[in-house]
Amino acid sequence: MKILVITVESPNPSLLLEDDRLINLPYLVGAGSWGKIAQRDSDTAAGWPPLWDHLAAHGKRSILVGSHFDGKQDCASLIDRYPASLNTDSPLPLELIQTQPWDYFHLIDAIADHPNARLEFDQKIGSLLELISEETIVLVLSLPAAKGAESAEGCFILATQQRAVADTLEGVHLVDLAATLLLLGGFPPLPESPGIPLALAVSESENRGDDDEVIRERLRGLGYIA
Repeated sequence: MKILVITVESPNPSLLLEDDRLINLPYLVGAGSWGKIAQRDSDTAAGWPPLWDHLAAHGKRSILVGSHFDGKQDCASLIDRYPASLNTDSPLPLELIQTQPWDYFHLIDAIADHPNARLEFDQKIGSLLELISEETIVLVLSLPAAKGAESAEGCFILATQQRAVADTLEGVHLVDLAATLLLLGGFPPLPESPGIPLALAVSESENRGDDDEVIRERLRGLGYIA
C-alpha cells in the first residue's frame, strides 16, 4: 500500500484547518482523522530517516522532495532525494509522482502566513490527490516554522480507507504517526522505536468489542503487542 506524506511549515499551522475557503484539506479531514501534535523535532526531516531505511530494508522505494533534503546523502539505494520546493512553479513533484515507481512519497515545504499561500497550498494538495489511488494512505503535517515554534501548535490530517483511528486526536507525537503509517501499510514496527500506532492507542482507551479484538490480533501479528 502506498503512503503519501506532505509536510508544510508555517508560522500558524492550525490555520490550515480553520480556513473555510479551502477544499482539499477539509475533504481529507472528512475522509480520515485529524488532531494536534504534541511536539516536533527541531529538524523536520531528521525524525523520518529510520522510517525510510526501514521501508528500504523491505524492498520499498521512497521519493523525498523538499529543500530539507538538499545536500543530504542517500542512505539506501531505494531512497531518492530531490531538493525541490512545492511553492515554486516547478512541475517536479507532480512529474515524479506520475513517472517514478514509489511506495512512500514525502514532500516538505514552507508557506507564508498569508491567506493566498494557504489557498495555493490547498490547490497543490488537490493536484496531488488527483494522481494517486483511493487506497493510498495520506498524511498531511502542518508544523510550526523554526521561528515562533514554541508558541504554535502543529496539527495533522490522516486519511485512509481503513478508518483505523478515531476522528479527532490530541497530543500525538511524530513518532506515533510514523508507527501508524507502518501499521496501516502492513509493515513490521521500527525496532526500538518509542512510537505507538494511533490504532493501538485508540483500542486501549475505548471499548470497541469485536472491532477492538480484530485490531489487537493484527497488532500481535505485526509484532506491536504481545
